[in-house]
Order: sequence, then structure tokens, then C-alpha cells
Amino acid sequence: MDEIRQLASAIRERAAALVPPLPVIESPLGMLARRLWAEDVAERLGDAQGSSTEEEALPDDVVALGVGYHRLLIGSLGDSPSPDHFLVHLQRLQDQAAIAWSWLGGEGEDLLLFLVGPPGSVGNPAWERIRAEIERNEQVCRKLIWLPSAAEAERGESVKRFLARTFLAYPWLESGAGAQGVLDRLSVQAKSLASGDFTEAEAVRWLKILGRDNWETADMAAELVKALEPAS
Repeated sequence: MDEIRQLASAIRERAAALVPPLPVIESPLGMLARRLWAEDVAERLGDAQGSSTEEEALPDDVVALGVGYHRLLIGSLGDSPSPDHFLVHLQRLQDQAAIAWSWLGGEGEDLLLFLVGPPGSVGNPAWERIRAEIERNEQVCRKLIWLPSAAEAERGESVKRFLARTFLAYPWLESGAGAQGVLDRLSVQAKSLASGDFTEAEAVRWLKILGRDNWETADMAAELVKALEPAS
């Protein structure tokens, strides 16, 4: 399905355009495996019990990427909004995600499943309902759905709108933005995040912390907490 590769290409380009760029790994180890990590180990130790997932129950066309610390599986929901059709594709992709999760270890916490609808599905009431239902379902991992435009000429903007809903939506980090542009974008983001006891100033401090790509998880958490403390 060309849309799968189009989305994967757009993700690579977006990751490279960020400042600093996010590293991209093609097909991280085990993400496209056809059986669970434990089953693979058992066979290599001479104690094979067979695979818990039938080969035909896994997707034929799926792309795996590592982008920063995130791990992505990109696959198709098929071309029909009929439950008998798209649910089969969804189950196969969830099974592949479960296998990938078993190989990723701690990195499995950052596994995402990007699902692609058929061309022209955006704005279609049936597909929009499917998107809402699936994105609320976090079984195995979080899922986001791209519903492409019918016209190929509009796909680029369609992909951009999708990526704006993902972890790649860092408008204040885009290359070519001057200092004032960065500050303006931070201000816009902070205004949208501020609510209740979470002030705009605190939101700006959080965005600056989250925009850095060289944190250890524990250090980032400590800095985020510290950013909420009153200035002395």
C-alpha cells in the first residue's frame, strides 16, 4: 500500500527537519519478527513449543521504525469500513505489535501503532467513527489513524495534519525558525496549555524542558517537577 510508505517517508523527513534531528532506525530488531521473543529463545535452546500466532494471522505489509526513543509500526486498515474487513487488519496489526513489544523490553513502553485508512477516507462518517473508536482503544499500545485525502496532490498536507497529532509535532523546533519565531511559538503553545493552576509561565518552562532530546527519563521528570516550584 503506497500510503504506508508515504507516511513512513514523511516521518523520516519530519524527524530529520527537527532541531536537533531525531535519529531514525529502520526495522529495529524484533519489531517485524513472526513470533514472540520467548518463543524464539525457546527454539534456539532446543525447547520449541511452536508459535502462539499463526503466520497468516500477521500483517503482510507493515513498516517498522525507531524515531528517537519511540518505536513505530505502520500498517493498513484495509479499504472497507465494514467491521468484517477492517477488524481483521486491526487484529493482525495488534498481534504484530504484541510480538514487537515482547522483543523491545523496556522500549516497548514507547511503542506506537500508526494505522492508515484508504484514500478518500478522511471526512467519511464511517471511517471517522472507526478512527475515534480505535484511537480510544489502547490495547497492546497507543494507536493513531491517518485517513488520507482522495486526491494525491492533497496527501502532503493530509500527512502534515496527521503528524501534528503525534510526538513529531514540535513547531517551535523546526529548522529555520529564528529566535523570535521560537519565542512566539512557545507563547502560543503555552497559552493553549495554561489552565487552572497551571500558569502560562509554567507551561513555557515545561515546553522548553520537553523540547530537549538528551534527557534521561528520571532527570526530565525531576526538572518538570522543579519547573512547577515557585521562583525564589
